[in-house]
Amino acid sequence: MTVDFQVIDASHARLGGELSFATAADALLAGSRWLTAGSGAASVDCRSLQRADSAGLAVLLEWLAIATHAQRTVSFVNLPESLRQLAAISEVERWLETPPDR
Repeated sequence: MTVDFQVIDASHARLGGELSFATAADALLAGSRWLTAGSGAASVDCRSLQRADSAGLAVLLEWLAIATHAQRTVSFVNLPESLRQLAAISEVERWLETPPDR
């Protein structure tokens, strides 16, 4: 399986397929390019994500760091429950929460 990172516009993207050790490098590169090319708030819709592991979680956390460095914010919507549970076990779930005003 592959990862599918689809840019909708400068502020919105979709993430689908498999976000795992096998696809993490490709996802990291695609998301990093998108985040550093734009400005302002960004949102990634994870509704089509079919599988994710700890490497996938690391990608999301790295995107948060990249967005901060680029003076942007990034939020993740429609995270699969399995990824939420992995974040909770890793005690980083609060970093992936979407602020209430979005």
